[in-house]
Amino acid sequence: MPINVNSFADFVRDWEGLLAAAKELADQLPNVEPHTAELEAALLEVKALKDAQDTHQANRQRATQELKEALGRGKDSAIKLRGFVKAKIGPRSELLVRFGVPPLRKRTRKPVEKPAPTEGEGSKPAP
Repeated sequence: MPINVNSFADFVRDWEGLLAAAKELADQLPNVEPHTAELEAALLEVKALKDAQDTHQANRQRATQELKEALGRGKDSAIKLRGFVKAKIGPRSELLVRFGVPPLRKRTRKPVEKPAPTEGEGSKPAP
C-alpha cells in the first residue's frame, strides 16, 4: 500500500491500479488469479457499501428536513390551540395552566419594609 492512502477514494484508486497492474503482468505472476479475484470482490463490496452509505446519508438529511417541517407545523398548531382555549375559557381562568398558558392575574404589591433602626439612630444622644 502506498504512503498516505487514507480516504475511500485513495483506497479505490490504489486497489484499481493494483488490479490493473496484476492483470497486465499476469503472465509473469503465476497463480495470481485467486488474489486478484479476492481483491476484486472486496472492491465491489466496498463500492456497494459506500453507495449504501451515501443513500443512507441522503435519506437521513431528507428525514431531518421533514422533521423540521413537521415540528414547525406542530408548533403552529399548538399556538392556535392555546389561543383558541384562551379565547374560549377566558384569559383569567386558572384552567389555562393545564394548557401551559399563564393566566392573567392581579398584581400584588409587596409591602415596603422599613429598615430597623440601628443603634444610634432614632435614639437620643447620651449627655
